[in-house]
Parts: sequence; C-alpha cells; structure tokens
Amino acid sequence: FRGCSICRPLAAATILRKSKPQTAACSQGRSRTRAHTPERWELGPGNSISFGGVSLVNSLQNRIVGIVGRKGAGKSTALREIVSCRERVVIFDVMAEHDSPNVFYDLDDCLDYLGRHAGDRCLHCALRPRGYEEEALNTLAEEIFDIGQICFAVEETPWFSTANSQPEGLDLLARMGRHSEVDLVWTAQRIAEVSRRLTSATDVFVLLAMTEPRDLSALADRCGQDVASRIRNLSAHGRIVYDVLEADVVSG
Repeated sequence: FRGCSICRPLAAATILRKSKPQTAACSQGRSRTRAHTPERWELGPGNSISFGGVSLVNSLQNRIVGIVGRKGAGKSTALREIVSCRERVVIFDVMAEHDSPNVFYDLDDCLDYLGRHAGDRCLHCALRPRGYEEEALNTLAEEIFDIGQICFAVEETPWFSTANSQPEGLDLLARMGRHSEVDLVWTAQRIAEVSRRLTSATDVFVLLAMTEPRDLSALADRCGQDVASRIRNLSAHGRIVYDVLEADVVSG
C-alpha cells in the first residue's frame, strides 16, 4: 500500500485483507486515491493473500486495530494512514479531526448516505455527533454490520466506554464484524480506560508514546512487559506495531 508506513508492516502482520476492485472515482464523483496491492503479494484461492508463498489472510476475516498514545503523539495521523488504504470507510469522528467528502452531524443524514451508497465500490463519510454519542454509535455500528465490507474507524473510544463496559454497537463489531467483513480501527489516549473486551479482541496495536504507570501496566498485561518497556523509552513521535497473534513487534 503505497505511501503508508503503517500498512506495510500491518499487512505483513495480517491485518489487511484483499482490497476492493480499483475504481477511479467515488460514487459522489470525487476522485480518491486507489488502493494498490504490493507486487510482493499474491492473490490466492478464496481471495486469500499470500506473502512469500505463505497464506496470510482470508478476505472473509475481519481485523481489529487499536491505536493508543497520549495526546499529540500521532494517533489521528496513524488512523488516517490506515484508512487511506481502504475504499469503503466510515469514521465516527467525535474529535472532528478527519476530512471526508461527506461529513455529517446528524445521524439520519449519515444513515441516508450509507443506504444510498451501500453497494458502491467506494464510499467515505464521517459522523460527528454532539450530545448523543453512544446512541449514534450503536445505531451506526448496526447499520455498518448490516451493509458489510466497510472499514469503521472510531476515534477516542474512552469518550463513551470504560475499562469494564462499552457500547453495544462496538461490542457487536468486535465480536461479530468478521461475519460482515467489517474491519474496526479504534483510538484511545489511555489503554487502561479502554474496554477489556475490546483490547482482548484486538489483533494489532499501533502503540505511540505513553508514560502513565497505569497505562504501562495495562499494556504489559495485554502485550507483555517487553513491549511496555519499549514504549516507556519511545521517542515523542515514535511508534511500535505489535501483532497480537504472532506475539511479536513487527515494526518499530
């Protein structure tokens, strides 16, 4: 995936499925960057992706990516890099930090857009709810699950969840998203405040600078003491990509 310093190692860590067929423009008539499959990849039976002759990913399996780091460490930048590789993207943008050709403040308008473009090869929108975030997230997540084949990005999950609970919609996609080919990308400043159910379902972590002892302890519990130690000594804008399934740092 050209121009994305995160997605290349993430692909090797098996979080990116086969991209959708290339298209020159969105349904709205706006041109967008097309996704590319690296030449070193090979498409195999059942839309699987092979790397060096070894099967990595089946396109029917969703992936969950968590981006964690303190304020200003680069979470939103990392999220933009990841979703830029996808053609069907919905962003739950409570921080109003992401550009989109279709920005909605009203949930019904967002749902109407998704209904009209559900079958398009390319769709991109952002919802910025105010005052009813959890309700909007639940309804939007259910719609995305029904439509399928979407990369859903959720900014600052602790905004509407705790270490012991999370909205039903987020729980639905974390547990069942694979059945609808939905990828989930979430961000948080503090991993200790993210629902344990979400962190336990996460396949890959993009870890940025963090120094709070509670967060480092939670990170050690999830990814191991070695990873927590590396994060403790990380530069202000450095990052580590950790593959949970391989229990290994694949970048950083």
